[in-house]
Amino acid sequence: MGSIQPLPSDTIRALGSSQTLTDPVSVIKELIENSLDAKATQITIETSANLLDLIQVKDNGFGISAADRPLAFKRNCTSKITDFSDLNELTTLGFRGEALASAAELAQKTIFITRCEGEPVAEVYDVTRDGSISGKRPIGAPLGTTIRVEGILKRLPVRMENALKNTQSLIKRLRSLVATYYLSHPKCRFGLKIKGQRDTVYPPSKNVPEAVMKVVGKEASTQCEWIDTERYGIKVEAFIAKRFADVAALHKEWCAPYIYVDGRPVAANRRQTTITIIWKMYRTYVKAFSTAEDARVTNPLLYLHLRCPGMYDANIEPGKDDVLFDNSKALKIITLVEDLFNAGSSKQRFNKSQSCDYTCSGSFLEPADSIKYIIITV
Repeated sequence: MGSIQPLPSDTIRALGSSQTLTDPVSVIKELIENSLDAKATQITIETSANLLDLIQVKDNGFGISAADRPLAFKRNCTSKITDFSDLNELTTLGFRGEALASAAELAQKTIFITRCEGEPVAEVYDVTRDGSISGKRPIGAPLGTTIRVEGILKRLPVRMENALKNTQSLIKRLRSLVATYYLSHPKCRFGLKIKGQRDTVYPPSKNVPEAVMKVVGKEASTQCEWIDTERYGIKVEAFIAKRFADVAALHKEWCAPYIYVDGRPVAANRRQTTITIIWKMYRTYVKAFSTAEDARVTNPLLYLHLRCPGMYDANIEPGKDDVLFDNSKALKIITLVEDLFNAGSSKQRFNKSQSCDYTCSGSFLEPADSIKYIIITV
């Protein structure tokens, strides 16, 4: 017998699950995305003090249909795509069919409660580690879905120990996560309840600027203005610093780059991508209009939403927080965003002292030279 042998199915599941869900915050992220994909307008997250003993996410979305419930927690089962080509026209945040299966695999106990339109009562389902349904019973509950996970990471002692040691930093990340999804879906009500800590509630907002004010406060939000533009089939919506904004106010608590592609939060500092180029451009813009000679522009408030379906690959990172544009689309996006930054306050903010030369390197864009601006006195 050779040394290469097929792995047992439970080992395969555990290996995949521990990559998909790395900590309790990643579990909650996936559950929030499921709720938003179900068109929820109200999402409530409840956790134990350590984020490990209990995670519960409740929504008022359209629920899980009776026909779909037996497969809801099975790996590689999803209602969001039917084949790989569907990724080109993705309209949902989730698409791999791994998150719920991974949660069940890594938890000591998993249940879900769901009720769809037209059903007289909800049903509660017990889920086994392999995603199978082990029991169900009727229960009184409103329309929507509740997923309850207990004892997450108990099967991964090193990760559990690390999570317990870093509980406070995980809680901070969780609060930031909720704010991030609230800003991309401001008409949805978000609630966060962590045992022993203050509750966080974000009520529905009429628009993004109102939602930003609820997250970062009036002092920071009043330093910004709303501006949008559309060209090349790409729409850009932004809440950016006003001309001569108070840079210190833009760095208050919860101020950060909130950048989205079709509702999907994307990381601004992962690697050299279209998004990181935009983020660097924005910081240069804020620095250029700082009135303080020693102002440090590190993490200024920015809300930027690119709406460009079908123009990117979202299947890049396990956390689904990165996208890859082809070079022609990336250049158009960078040009469009740069023009948007230049158009705020109905006055030209800056001109480039030399052309912004972007060159192709592999499968992403790199700036050939640093971006330089000349301040225009008005």
